Amino acid sequence: MAPDAELRLSKFTDLVADAIANTQARDDLHRLAEEQAALRRVAVLVVRGAEPAAVFDAVCEETGRLLGASSVNLTHFAPDGFNVTPQAITFQNT
Repeated sequence: MAPDAELRLSKFTDLVADAIANTQARDDLHRLAEEQAALRRVAVLVVRGAEPAAVFDAVCEETGRLLGASSVNLTHFAPDGFNVTPQAITFQNT
């Protein structure tokens, strides 16, 4: 083996570790941006005074998109605490 083989291998290992860390950071940042965009889309509906059913549907769609689900169920508990109104939406994820 070359005299500097261990040092070169160590530097290469550090370089690979940095590349993996950068990829993970980029993926995490992309995921955060997707989550923030989903929250913003729902918030815009709320600010515009959309009907609760439309907001619930949007929450289901955005949650499904973020989680890669094909179906999301959102349950609304009425103020009396006993009346439960399920909201369910099924969609194709793209």
